Amino acid sequence: MKRFIIVCALCVSVGVLAVSPRSVLADVAALSSEQVQAIVALLRSFGAADSVVQGVSDVLSGRATVSPSPSVSSPDTTWIDPTATTSVTVLSPDKSVSFLPWQSISISWRGGSEKVQLGLIDDTFDTSRTVLGWISRDKKPNGSLDWDGQHVSDITGTVQQTITSLSKGPYKVIAVSANSGKNFCVLQDSGCNYDVSDDYFSVIPMPPSGGLSVSCAPSIVTAETGEIVTWQATTTNGQAPYVYTWGGTDGLSSLPPRTSSGTLNSRFLDVVYYSVTPSPTKTAIVMVRDGAGKTGFAPCSAAVKVTAALPAVAILSPVGGENFVMTQTSDPSQSMRVSWRADGVPKTGKEKLQIALVDAWGRECLMGSVSRQSTEAFIGLTHGYVCPGSTFTLFPGSYRVKVYLEGKAATLSDVNEVPFTLSAPIAGTQSITPSATSISSGGNVSFHFAFPPNTIRGSLHIFCPDGITASVPNTCNRYSNVSSYMASSTDYSVTLTNATSEEKMVTANFYVYLPNNPNYGRGVSARVAVLSPSAANNNSITIVSPNGGETVSFGSPYLYRFTTTLPGVVDLTLVPYPPIDASLVCKIATGAVSSAGQISVTLPLSGTCPLGPAKTVSGTYKLLGTLRNGDINTSSDLSDATFTVNATTTVSQ
Repeated sequence: MKRFIIVCALCVSVGVLAVSPRSVLADVAALSSEQVQAIVALLRSFGAADSVVQGVSDVLSGRATVSPSPSVSSPDTTWIDPTATTSVTVLSPDKSVSFLPWQSISISWRGGSEKVQLGLIDDTFDTSRTVLGWISRDKKPNGSLDWDGQHVSDITGTVQQTITSLSKGPYKVIAVSANSGKNFCVLQDSGCNYDVSDDYFSVIPMPPSGGLSVSCAPSIVTAETGEIVTWQATTTNGQAPYVYTWGGTDGLSSLPPRTSSGTLNSRFLDVVYYSVTPSPTKTAIVMVRDGAGKTGFAPCSAAVKVTAALPAVAILSPVGGENFVMTQTSDPSQSMRVSWRADGVPKTGKEKLQIALVDAWGRECLMGSVSRQSTEAFIGLTHGYVCPGSTFTLFPGSYRVKVYLEGKAATLSDVNEVPFTLSAPIAGTQSITPSATSISSGGNVSFHFAFPPNTIRGSLHIFCPDGITASVPNTCNRYSNVSSYMASSTDYSVTLTNATSEEKMVTANFYVYLPNNPNYGRGVSARVAVLSPSAANNNSITIVSPNGGETVSFGSPYLYRFTTTLPGVVDLTLVPYPPIDASLVCKIATGAVSSAGQISVTLPLSGTCPLGPAKTVSGTYKLLGTLRNGDINTSSDLSDATFTVNATTTVSQ
């Protein structure tokens, strides 16, 4: 390996040292080491600075080139930069070796100008100046690569060929970079910037089977980066001891085999793949020589597919960008779901997984801890929550979730990349109100819903015990979507029938689904008693409406309804509640036909009582229905709950 560098010669005179681009050019190789040392000693005797002495020494020794500095105005001044070399040098392979097919070959180089091309030549290069093919056409200076030892391409990179089809070898690696004229060339003594490896290497052709039967297989066929893979070879028809030589992708052959029982038997090879590049598919091949000199070889029967290992902890949700509404008080139904994978966390140990919120300033608020086997948790978002161990409180803003193993936050943790938003609590109530708390069998009840303003959807579940049926199909013991009632002034109405001989209690559960946790329904309930038909028969008359919760308004007709089981006429009376002042009792109808089951009565706008004895009527009442046959009262019934009589105009029923 011979390299020429053109430098400025030193002009030395008594008391004067100058380095000038107009000096006589000289070949550095013409100066012996003794001459260089003499010039250095002379410089020191003149009191030259150490940096100047070192720079001149580097130039004379061929370790640096001389180039004008653009920052100096004098045309005679030159700066010496020992690091300005652009010469490329092949560092490895650096000795005469033999490789098996499929065995990776490590190539490294130093220097180069902007780009370095790596190629392959054989022993004809000195005369033909021909590069057999290119291993890589676009590498940076000062680098390395692992080559499969088999394939090269043409200068365009489109045609791939095996090296044995181009030449039998032996081979050398050539590195080519741009010269001072920005040209890539390999001509000798022409200022070209190239270098070849010092020694030839060869690729051993795979020997024919010498009587040994060899097979090979990996312990697993899929692996994550960092996971141990054991390749195992099996040999028959041979004589111990055996010597196994391995080859394959990713430099597999360079890793030492795992010996067995201190012998030369190395049929196990433990490999850890740390990369999915250049290919995620890893293969191996093994060659065996037995104690009698017989040989055999075999590619392994399966390849290993390597995938990138997942991080020790990986947050799955929230993904970021969501908006969660904070609550004024603790509300488990509005907790935020946090989920993760913790594949890299040991499953045993007393330390727990911690969940924290991190605000925009990096402050952490510990929200709770769970067992290390858990993969999800629900954390409350209470406005003003005081973070443990600090005065930091939760308030609306931008946050991220952090999940980590207790005491291992630096190594076993994850923080989601995209923040989410916590917004201020939204005022709103959720309720369900029945029109009556008790109805007769076959009676009607309606439910009024109050939805929080941020409701996504609403659902109603009516629990009907045995013997209760509903007029609306699929109402009993089913979930019904009642979202349409959010924007409606009407109520949900249903008729309930009791087929048993005893009173039954029906429970209506009203659920709303809110944005924080849309899969979780927050519920409130109301109960309605459904009387048995036998109870109505015993009373002979049953008040149906008003039966509790209604409003009767002055000047508006109201339809009073009742059922009877005996013939006769019905008198209706408003009874004040609590029933203390008899002067407030107001009879509103007499002699109504029982078979009609209803009568419409309009209270005067003035609020006076139609039939006395009260002068006026207003406030809270129950309705008394009396069934009589002539002047004989046969039965009576009082509404189950109170209703209101006032001047507020309502829609007639």
